[in-house]
Amino acid sequence: MEWTELALDPPNYLFSPQDTELLEEYEKGWKTTEILPVNTTGIVTARDKFVMDFDEASLLNRIEDLRSERLSDEQIRGRYFTGKGAAQYPAGDSRGWKLPAARKQVIADPEWKERVEKCLYRPFDARLLYYVPWMVDWPRPEVMRHVLAGKNLSLITARQNKGDYGVYATTNIGTHKTVSVVPHATVDGSQAA
Repeated sequence: MEWTELALDPPNYLFSPQDTELLEEYEKGWKTTEILPVNTTGIVTARDKFVMDFDEASLLNRIEDLRSERLSDEQIRGRYFTGKGAAQYPAGDSRGWKLPAARKQVIADPEWKERVEKCLYRPFDARLLYYVPWMVDWPRPEVMRHVLAGKNLSLITARQNKGDYGVYATTNIGTHKTVSVVPHATVDGSQAA
């Protein structure tokens, strides 16, 4: 095996040789995190198929099932979460989300029908999201509250990118895969390009 020795240049410990001819000019620019100090990755729901939809009535019907006292936790799990989640949790649960606790909160929420927000799910793919902290694993309120506060514009970018595009501006909240070029499953389970 042939090895290429790389020069270490802290803080950039790169794993492949880089053309540094324009590095000095590049470093005169601003880091995104410097000009936008309030930043985070996008929303992670951990249950996209349940809390996202193109149709508000369909989305609210699922939430209404969650509120329903005539359905048990096991019936909800069987209807919506079979095969979902990690093996160490009941179907649908995650480290940060437990079905019984979420059901209690949504039942107690008098404004439950008002929690639907337009969300940029993937590039040029806006969907409706049932957006409350007790229904998504990582709601990212430190950034999303500013987007929801009025006519604010958010800049969505990736620190690493495998394609030609990597920056979007939107007035909507966004998920962690809004700027993504790797194949991923869509809400309906099909494979996206």
